[in-house]
Amino acid sequence: MTIKKYVSSTRRRTPWEDNANLSSLEVFINNEYHFHYDFHHSPVKNKETALLNSIKIEKCRLCNSNEVIKKGLTRNGIQRYFCKTCGRRFTPTTGTIFEDHKLSISEWIDGEANTPKKLPELYLKSTDGLTKQK
Repeated sequence: MTIKKYVSSTRRRTPWEDNANLSSLEVFINNEYHFHYDFHHSPVKNKETALLNSIKIEKCRLCNSNEVIKKGLTRNGIQRYFCKTCGRRFTPTTGTIFEDHKLSISEWIDGEANTPKKLPELYLKSTDGLTKQK
């Protein structure tokens, strides 16, 4: 008995997605997979896309050349640029902490705002351990 290997060219689809005769298990896995994928790879919110696309790019983020042209959009609708000098593509987030992010910028900002930066200042060391300062 030989086992057939399924090789998919993309992770957005299951290997049997184009098959017309799916078993109930394959339908279930397909639905769960798409739900999981969409949950973890949700597109960037419209306001964030508009914000990122409003950034005026005049120089290449990679080589600092002025030979930059617009070259399409990412799948999230963010403007992509092309440098004629170095031949590389980049977006407004290239070279920033938001490059290749999985979280939206609003989630980053929300997480940063809720990070307890002053936690060491809120606690004083006492003889019986840590006590909260009032």
